[in-house]
Amino acid sequence: MSKLVQFLHQDFFKLFLIVIFPQHTWTLYMAFRDVGWVAARSDFSDALGLLSYALLFALAEGVLLFFAILVVKAALPKKWGLKKQLAMTGSMVFILSLWAIVPQVYALSGYQIPKFFAQLMNVSGHPLWVLYGSALGASLVSIAIPVVLILKKPAAAGKIFAILDRLTALSVFYMVLDVFAVLNVILRNVR
Repeated sequence: MSKLVQFLHQDFFKLFLIVIFPQHTWTLYMAFRDVGWVAARSDFSDALGLLSYALLFALAEGVLLFFAILVVKAALPKKWGLKKQLAMTGSMVFILSLWAIVPQVYALSGYQIPKFFAQLMNVSGHPLWVLYGSALGASLVSIAIPVVLILKKPAAAGKIFAILDRLTALSVFYMVLDVFAVLNVILRNVR
């Protein structure tokens, strides 16, 4: 029984590490963009606080997403096995995370909506329906591609799992940073 419990805990921890990777990577990128001007405006302590709070929110977001992905993983057939399930849920997390990052990159870089798309939204009379429908359609198609690859080609599931397994090592480093961030936030609020 204890080996089964240990296996399940390893499975959940690996899934958690897969889930937190995209959020932490993007959070660190965005926080390091701002650390310089925060440190110049006040001091390094405030910049470290900015980084700590950003990591704390990324951790909270990762925990919430982890529970949502657990529900998805529970709905997947058990006969697929651990590697295929983790490849499936991990690829979903990465694709949805990328779709959450794309609008931010778009806004940060100063790009405008393409003219043909703006005209389509204007002509339709329901611009939000067109915008959300397009985003949903693109998201579903981009999720369907790895799902089909994983289901049809076992080698694809193995390769995706191998990539995700390598990224979990970096996620462990992110968890160490999270521990320091939590400690920093506690110390900043105790004083």
